[in-house]
Amino acid sequence: MTRFHNKTVLITGGTSGLGEDMVLRFAAEGARVIFTGRNHAKAKSVIDKVENNRERVRFVRQDVTQEADWQALVSMLELEDIGVDVLINNAGSFIVGPIESLSSTEFERLFELNVGSVFLGIKHLMPMMKARRTGVILTNASLSGLVGHEHCIAYCSSKAAAIQLSNVAALEGAPYGVRVLSLAPGPVWNKMLADTFGDTQETRDYFVDTQPYKKLCIPEHVTEAAMFLASDEARYITGTSLKVDCGRGAD
Repeated sequence: MTRFHNKTVLITGGTSGLGEDMVLRFAAEGARVIFTGRNHAKAKSVIDKVENNRERVRFVRQDVTQEADWQALVSMLELEDIGVDVLINNAGSFIVGPIESLSSTEFERLFELNVGSVFLGIKHLMPMMKARRTGVILTNASLSGLVGHEHCIAYCSSKAAAIQLSNVAALEGAPYGVRVLSLAPGPVWNKMLADTFGDTQETRDYFVDTQPYKKLCIPEHVTEAAMFLASDEARYITGTSLKVDCGRGAD
């Protein structure tokens, strides 16, 4: 499988969960993968799982909320003459709780991570892509950015903002051949979800039973959608958000 042969894919938050799955799957499809995060030990664990093309998978430590880290990353890419073909803004976090229990600090921090990092990624990678007149920027948003969920005010509003960032950037990138899109997954069974709601069969059954299409979504299902949007097969698709939600948002 070489759908992304000679392509460079940059993935933020690639040391665990959905980001890890994306690193492994894009590498298996022939891409040069650069992934970022803050934990070297977790990064090594990811690289150790790469079956083929391991020499073309690279970790760069980055705090995606810090503009200086984005500037340093772009400087490295320019110094090494690496053109990024696909940027996946995957890093993000999740908070649940009633409105009155949420502190201003928690709310602001979630926006900094879920929205600020997307803004910085687009801001610093878009010029490179415009200059090359090609590129894809894909943000991992959420169905919660399109549909409200009780006790998720910070998460829902931050993901809605991330989707709109992508929509606006798509208009600015289109004249230069740069596509900008977002993914809107429903509940994806991974460590973050298990840690939040409990890693039990009862919890898994709940997420299956509350969806029209009675399946449990796992990271690879979202990665498959990401790979389609990032590929030449989707070359006429931009400025939209693709739901990967087992029909949960259809109503």
